[in-house]
Amino acid sequence: MRLNLIFTLALGLVMSASSAFAQKSVSGVVKDRGGNPLAGANVFVKGTTISTITGPSGEFNISAADDAVLVISFEGYQNMEVVVADLATANLQLKPESLIGIGAYYGNDNYYELTTASTLINTDDIGTGLETDIYQYLLGKVPGLEVIPDASGSVHYRMRGGDSPTGNVAEPLFVVDGLYDVGDNSAVNALNPNDIESIRVLKDVAATAQYGQYGRNGVIVIKTRHPSDKILAVSYDGNASLNVYDDDDKWADYDRYKNSLSTKHNVDVRGLAGPMPYRAALGYNSIGGMFDNEKENRLSGSVWLGPRLLDKHLSIDFNSYYRKCKTTAEEITTDNSQMTAILKTDYSVHSLEDLHLNLFAAYNSNLDNSSMIMLDGNVNLHHQFGKAYYLELRAGAAAHIYDYEYNSPTDLTSFYGQLNLALNRYFLNFNSRYNVLDDSSYGKLTSAVSMGVKVSNSVVLRSGFGFSGFVIGSRPDGVSKLDAFSYNFGFEGGSSKSVVNGSADFYVHHNTESYRYNASEYKTMSLNNVGGDFRVSAKLIDTDKVKWRFGGSVAINICTILDADDYTNSIVNTASSVDWGPDEKPITFYAYDHVYDYDGNPIPNAYVDHNGNDMFDSGDLVSSECSAVPMVVGGFNTYFEVMGGYLQVNAHGSNDKYNIYSETDSDVMYINDIYGSSFLRFDNIVLGYRFSNLWLFSGRAYMAVENPFVITPYAGRDPEIYNGADDHSIRQRPTIFSVGVKLNVNIKD
Repeated sequence: MRLNLIFTLALGLVMSASSAFAQKSVSGVVKDRGGNPLAGANVFVKGTTISTITGPSGEFNISAADDAVLVISFEGYQNMEVVVADLATANLQLKPESLIGIGAYYGNDNYYELTTASTLINTDDIGTGLETDIYQYLLGKVPGLEVIPDASGSVHYRMRGGDSPTGNVAEPLFVVDGLYDVGDNSAVNALNPNDIESIRVLKDVAATAQYGQYGRNGVIVIKTRHPSDKILAVSYDGNASLNVYDDDDKWADYDRYKNSLSTKHNVDVRGLAGPMPYRAALGYNSIGGMFDNEKENRLSGSVWLGPRLLDKHLSIDFNSYYRKCKTTAEEITTDNSQMTAILKTDYSVHSLEDLHLNLFAAYNSNLDNSSMIMLDGNVNLHHQFGKAYYLELRAGAAAHIYDYEYNSPTDLTSFYGQLNLALNRYFLNFNSRYNVLDDSSYGKLTSAVSMGVKVSNSVVLRSGFGFSGFVIGSRPDGVSKLDAFSYNFGFEGGSSKSVVNGSADFYVHHNTESYRYNASEYKTMSLNNVGGDFRVSAKLIDTDKVKWRFGGSVAINICTILDADDYTNSIVNTASSVDWGPDEKPITFYAYDHVYDYDGNPIPNAYVDHNGNDMFDSGDLVSSECSAVPMVVGGFNTYFEVMGGYLQVNAHGSNDKYNIYSETDSDVMYINDIYGSSFLRFDNIVLGYRFSNLWLFSGRAYMAVENPFVITPYAGRDPEIYNGADDHSIRQRPTIFSVGVKLNVNIKD
């Protein structure tokens, strides 16, 4: 009996010692939603009484085992759980319990959620590992944003129906880490999608006014990944893919097609070199084409350095991206390189820490025939008055210098100001920017005001209005006085535990466009967009072992051309010219009326002679009242996980849109008919497994299929075409089968 007791006590001591030995000291830094250190946050080991709080710089130190779970909490924010083994690569940035923050929560661009129509996408939350282009993060995720990739490799974006009555491509402005990517989007092209941390899409003029007239079509703000607060964090992300092409007769023009292979590899290293955080990444992507002689190789690299000096009063961020693309097609090889370098400094004035002096400098070039330099400086003053009142003022000036091979250098100077104000549960934002154009004789002013009110703990109402492009000064002939006016009303909120969140925005956007009708004459057209954007996300199941999340978006937009002069356009079909009149949509198809036989089949080369001149010309064209611009766009995504195994599905689509399908016939070269091309495309289906403590690694392994199928009544080649012209230049999109892995190397501090 005594021996048993001694043995039991000895065993207990050994187990206790083993348990104590398994514990180690771990540390980290907790940040608020703006990326600033969060002092006073609670950190405790789940299932124990071990806890601590973060210090003035958001830092904490606690004892826990590798497989322990840390719970981080702070009033007004959602709880975060992270496995100790994942701390080296975890982003400990808390999210608000609801989108209704006041006071300190209001600063750092949080006014977007409170007063304007915008959508924030964190790529870590929705990324599949399959992304090779930036647009794949946006498909079906942003209500009101239509993303249309085409087979040539370019991508079109149309925000809330577009703002161009003439149907010209009027795309949103891209902003990469503060750099306005005006021109050929070479700064965006220089980015590897794996370098992106978040994307915020701004839709109404209240949100975009700070970017001036170039933001009138919406703004897509990209934030790249920052350095880590850990001593060293290493990750690898890669996959291999098989591109499979369909042998359907409608693709008979491409009878030389062949299945191909693609690979993707990315390595990311983040850490601290003394007092300086750093990040370096290298990526390689080889994309197989449709034919034997088609292939694209992409090599990318990025570096980010972020020293903090003068007792952390001076923050310096330097980041640079480089991407080289080598494309082979039809035995012709082309090289294209893009490079971007950005330097930011933020000085918090000693003894006046609420006053910040900010300088920004950026250089972007495709290293061949174009370059751009951007310089920006501003003064920012923000102050917290107790817990309920907050004031932020910003004023600055910027200069852009563009130099393109085929155009003379262009300089653009702008001046801007911003006001953010929180008064208890009321919020106000004002933005204004004045762009000096061509010379100092005139410029364009963009201004907007937006307001929000917290009506409950989880719901905010918002409203904003403004104008873009109001000409001040000596206006040249043909330049419109007012480019755009918009009004937005919406609300955002959810349940108290963030189980369900959603938003709805209703808007009117009126755009007036002056265009050159001929060598000496300008004409004017107006486009009116009225509609609504809706978004919902839900945690249907959220336990330690089972998770099920769902997200969806839908937007309804009615666009109408108003006050239209005759407009000549030659791209919508094979006709030489088309006149668009009032009360029609952009890219409305005009076509000849077929003459049909008794069986209802079109008679080759027989059309209705509407103008009676015994020939077929533009006077015989009649409006189909069918447009390539859809009335409804949207998408959905779902994620289901059981004990590490997960299924992820993403899809997007549109309704009430049309294409002209050009079909080859033995008796006539083309038969152009207009067909409904509404669709629902499943973008990807991913089946994978997440692991948190596999020797030195955490991460996930997966297999996936991209573009598995499209649900559509459309009989043509592809229902998803920007201008609706489904002719023989349309190329097939492959179905892609992939296997991949993402590994985080758990290197100890």
